[in-house]
Parts: sequence; structure tokens; C-alpha cells
Amino acid sequence: MCLEVTVPLSADGGLQIWDTLQNRTIVSAGVHGVASVACSSSIGADKVINQGRDGTVKCWDIRDGGLSRTPSVTIPTNAYHFCKLSLVKRPHYCSTKVDGPKHHDGGERETTGADTLDDNEENVEIWDLNTAERCMRLPQSCSAGSLAISTKERVQVFLLLESQGFLNVMASYKDGSMLWWDIRNPGVPVTSIEFHSEPVLSLCIDGSCNGGISGAADEKNCALQFG
Repeated sequence: MCLEVTVPLSADGGLQIWDTLQNRTIVSAGVHGVASVACSSSIGADKVINQGRDGTVKCWDIRDGGLSRTPSVTIPTNAYHFCKLSLVKRPHYCSTKVDGPKHHDGGERETTGADTLDDNEENVEIWDLNTAERCMRLPQSCSAGSLAISTKERVQVFLLLESQGFLNVMASYKDGSMLWWDIRNPGVPVTSIEFHSEPVLSLCIDGSCNGGISGAADEKNCALQFG
């Protein structure tokens, strides 16, 4: 039987899998004090990623409407904040065969979008969900400038069509600024953007990965265009 399922959060921080056709809960579990949930077709329709209040990111198998008792992958990020992880976003017309985050030396591998980005108080980190290994840590500030901002607000990781499969990262900061990184040159960001005067509260890359939108506490929404 084919089910349409959704995976919302319960009030106590657990995961619930709902059958949206019958409007009922199939299974629920208090996995680890969930703070946010992410799903993507690139990691498979039967998997879900969540960030917990215990400082970990976990990957769960929800095949056939069930929930595995143990996660398939656990990543100790030591990040305890809300909605600060991002799965790789690919252009909707892009193939799933890309260079992995560690392969800025020219190597290639087959991936299924199993790269995730999380941040702590000091750095933005890129992790491989296949191996639960950290692939890269972006510096807290730009080596060529005067940026020295201690805390990130939101992050997005994505692929540009012209980036040859290498990841790009957009990170926002509490002073309202944003940095755009290309991991082929992790020491210096591609550019810095100062559209907001207050902390960025939301950041989203569009389906084509050519732009996006940001919203901040200064009550401004700004359209972003890459290239």
C-alpha cells in the first residue's frame, strides 16, 4: 500500500510520522529532543534528517511508514540551536552525480546528496552523511578583511551549475551580513553581503540555485542573485 506521509515535530520534541490520506499518526518517537527536521529527495524518500537538543544530527530510516529504533548515522556537531543545518540543495535540473565536498583536488565520486552543513558558535562545518565524517570547516572570519563575527544565524549549502559539482555555502550573521563561500577556496569568501542591519532570521536558496531570499529582524526581505 502506498502512503503519503509527513514527518512533523510534536510539542515535546519528538518525531511523528503521519498518513496524510487518513489523517492519523502511523508512529511517533521521542528520539532525542528534536529541534528541527530536514528531508530531501537527494538522500532518498525513505530517510529523514533531524537536529536534536543533545548536540547531534541524526539520519533515520522511515521506510514503509516506520521509524528505525536506532539512527543510521549520528553526527556529534555540538550545535544546540534551532534550524542551523542544511542539506545540499541542487538545481532541479541537475544530475545527482557531483564531486564530493572533499574533492577539490580533482577526484570524483558518486553521491546522493548526502552532504550536510551545520554550524556551531565559531565555525560552519560540512559533514558527509554517508560516513559521519567532517569534510571541511570554514573559518570564522575572512582572512583578507576585518570580519570577526562570533555567531552565525542561518546557513544554506547549494550547487551552482557553473561550480562543477563543488559546494557553495551562504552563511548569515548576527549583524545582518552574509558571506558566500566556494569550498574550492575556503580561506576567503567569494563575497560579503550587507543587506540587513539586524540578525538574519531566515535564508532560503531557490530551486534553480541562482538566487534566494533572506529575511531579518529589521523587517526587510531581500532577494539574492548569484553570478
